[in-house]
Amino acid sequence: MPADAESPKKPLPHVRPGTGVSRPPATVC
Repeated sequence: MPADAESPKKPLPHVRPGTGVSRPPATVC
């Protein structure tokens, strides 16, 4: 979902709440 990656305001469900909070979704994927 590129839309979620471009929207920093939306919380990422696939991002873990301990490692991906400050990291971009692109790094997690």
